Amino acid sequence: CNMPREIDGYRDNLALLRELFPERAALTRAEAARALGCSERTLQRKKEIPSVAIGQTVRYPLDSLARWLAKTAAGR
Repeated sequence: CNMPREIDGYRDNLALLRELFPERAALTRAEAARALGCSERTLQRKKEIPSVAIGQTVRYPLDSLARWLAKTAAGR
């Protein structure tokens, strides 16, 4: 089976995000910025942080944020 290997830290990051934002699949820019400890403007400028445009709004899926955090921490 050639399944991609899970990034170290992904599950821990996802569990923490789910604890902080229960019953949410995606965060607003303000919520994501708070979770990452940065400003909304910084978050908006960082194009490598995965987001999804829904009409005029932008959302940050929890699983994508957790994966991005794990990749960033691993230096990838």
